[in-house]
Amino acid sequence: KDSQKRENILLLASYLKNETKQMIDFCKNISNLQIKLHPTQMPQDFKIPENMELVSGDLYKFFQTSNIVITTGSGTAVEAVAVGVSVIIVNSQTNLTSNPLIDFGKGEIWDEVDNEKELLTKLNQLQEFRKNNPERIDEISKFYKDNFFVEPTEENILKVFELK
Repeated sequence: KDSQKRENILLLASYLKNETKQMIDFCKNISNLQIKLHPTQMPQDFKIPENMELVSGDLYKFFQTSNIVITTGSGTAVEAVAVGVSVIIVNSQTNLTSNPLIDFGKGEIWDEVDNEKELLTKLNQLQEFRKNNPERIDEISKFYKDNFFVEPTEENILKVFELK
């Protein structure tokens, strides 16, 4: 809830090795970055720079301490925004990017980039926006939570899958 106390930047690796390598390369000049590999990836498959701390464990624990998540098009991006974490989507250079976020909140709580220069610019812009607009961050995250997630009750499951 207290988004002002979040200070970490978290890189969430893709399940695609080449996309993970691309994100690591784009982030080589970002200080104090945590990287969480996809469960299908092995640390020895990557050259992790000294500015990155390899972490593992519960993703939601990292959401509590991160103000920005850098990832590829992933459903995790919606989860991050819904709990008030800003997101930068790194567009694939070789595949289609499956960005699950809608235009609502773009440039405020999330954005997308194609290269390292854009990443550094958007990182600074999103951090500045977070600092100056905490109420708007809360408003956007509530919108995503209310519109993309539903309590998994029997009634809701039947409704979502049109089983009734």
